[in-house]
Amino acid sequence: MQQRLVVGLDIGSSKMCVTVATLDDQGGARYVAHGSTPSDGMIAGEIVDAGAFSGALRLALEEAQRLGGGSVTDLYVSVAGVRFTPHERTGRLDHGAIAAFTRTDVMRALPDPGQHDARSQTTVHRVVKIVEIDGEEVDDPHGLRGRSLVVRTRDYTAPKSLVDAVTTAAEATGRRVQAIVPTGVASAAAALTEAERRLGVAVIDIGYTSTDIAVYCAGVLHGLTSVPIGGYHLSADLAQLLDIPIGDAERWKRVYGVVNPLQNPELDLGARTIAGWQRQAQHGDAPREAIQTIAGARLVQLFAEIGDWLKSQHFLESILAGVVLSGGGARLAGIEEVAHAVLGCEVRAGGVVAGDGFPAIPDPSVTASVGLVRYCVSRATRAAPRRPASRIEHRDSPYPATYDWHGGQEPVGGNRLIHNGERSDTRHWGRSVTRWMREFIPARGG
Repeated sequence: MQQRLVVGLDIGSSKMCVTVATLDDQGGARYVAHGSTPSDGMIAGEIVDAGAFSGALRLALEEAQRLGGGSVTDLYVSVAGVRFTPHERTGRLDHGAIAAFTRTDVMRALPDPGQHDARSQTTVHRVVKIVEIDGEEVDDPHGLRGRSLVVRTRDYTAPKSLVDAVTTAAEATGRRVQAIVPTGVASAAAALTEAERRLGVAVIDIGYTSTDIAVYCAGVLHGLTSVPIGGYHLSADLAQLLDIPIGDAERWKRVYGVVNPLQNPELDLGARTIAGWQRQAQHGDAPREAIQTIAGARLVQLFAEIGDWLKSQHFLESILAGVVLSGGGARLAGIEEVAHAVLGCEVRAGGVVAGDGFPAIPDPSVTASVGLVRYCVSRATRAAPRRPASRIEHRDSPYPATYDWHGGQEPVGGNRLIHNGERSDTRHWGRSVTRWMREFIPARGG
């Protein structure tokens, strides 16, 4: 029997990264391979040429099929540079009389995105913040008795035009998009440890034309944003100031890396110095100091903007584990030092953390595509009530804190669990489905 393939597709402005895994009999994933193909028609989270985008997507799916050695039908997708808009929402379900809340009740109590989304927006991601029964906050509502159930969420919406364009382009190739996940969330699923999530950490995924940021505190996603600066802008600065082709600028940037220009305040950046650098560059003698300083200056701007956002959201003092850099831009030599100097916290480059059927992969550019598979398969496995509890609860997961409700403790207070004779299986199923629906929203119903 042919194994079912699961594909994570991270769509960027310069390339599409794919990761292929197989599903085992228990619904877990096992890594097969990863690769990439050139991207086209997409700039900073917006499709600017639908035809070119569809062609690039088709090539990426052909690459996924080649890597997996079988047919590809279902996709989990992230799109770099998307501006997600957060919305605080509340859902409510009233019993009237005191009764135990079932799993169906819990799902019915969730706010319906379709009733809240503006015509131009679509909810693609959700974080369940608070669950209350009769006004009292609880950890796991399944099986508890009460009159009313309230669920407060933070939903993230993306432009409906983008979601529709991605799903339509995939469907034109005979594939279905199961979910669209924020790039920062996908990268976090691959690059973070459980300890970092609990302590508080920011994932900064540096792409070609944009940078995506996701912040986790106490194991839970607290913020998403995107900055329209990426690796391309470093190369464009070099090409313009040194009067060289952008291809040469890309190559020299990778060779020499970056430095913080503030570390050398005596450096003269006047017209005479730049003219000298240009003469050297014209003769093929790349001035190392110029490459590192010019590219570093743009990175300082990027991290300064990220730092301003972290401060405005009061995250900077909460990310005790510091910052993890991912994406293709994280491979630049010296970038960790620049980020540390600007943000003033611990910084490390993040590859894929081994676990759950995936090997350690030191390349930070593949974290989003790998994380897509980890993230979505994990939730699909935890959501399936037909699975035994021993298979739902993955004790060796590198990121279980993402799914915990209030730290994963049993409910406390006046309410007590009532399990109707099936205490173990019902309890584990209830916690599993709450973990799943905490952040996962399918791209389309049905």
